[in-house]
Amino acid sequence: MRRVIFYFFLVVQFSPYCDSCI
Repeated sequence: MRRVIFYFFLVVQFSPYCDSCI
């Protein structure tokens, strides 16, 4: 399940909905 969290973090990081996220 660690990979799911990792990929989710990458998606959020490169997501246009999360432009201010780091």
